[in-house]
Amino acid sequence: MKKENKAKNEVKNKLNELRVAAGLKQSELAELVGCSQQTISNYETGFVNNIDPMVEEAIANYFSCSIDYLRGLSNIKNAEEYVNDAILLKNEFVKLGIIKEGDDISKQQLKLFRDIIKANKPFLKQISHLPNEPETNESDNENED
Repeated sequence: MKKENKAKNEVKNKLNELRVAAGLKQSELAELVGCSQQTISNYETGFVNNIDPMVEEAIANYFSCSIDYLRGLSNIKNAEEYVNDAILLKNEFVKLGIIKEGDDISKQQLKLFRDIIKANKPFLKQISHLPNEPETNESDNENED
């Protein structure tokens, strides 16, 4: 029973979170996925135990997320983006000399990296609002010293 309630709460929380982040009203999302505004409202407030599979698939497709993410069964919103992020992170670890080319990132290294991010969250939030600048070649900068 508790597991069912947790899943139900995750769906309503994820759906509301995704809709609000997209700047959509319930009626707008309903029109986009082919259901009524009341249906979206019921999902978001938890009055419906199971989302209609067709509507659930339409919602997941619209928000480019997996159904597991929508249901709260996964923290990975989009597997393709996750794989791309993991590849980028791995490449950065190689550039920084943390791992060698061809090696995998260990769980311990990932935990340490997460801890560093958590410890520097205010700084990271601050720089996330800065405009993107073109990447410079780090070896050029090292030669200047």
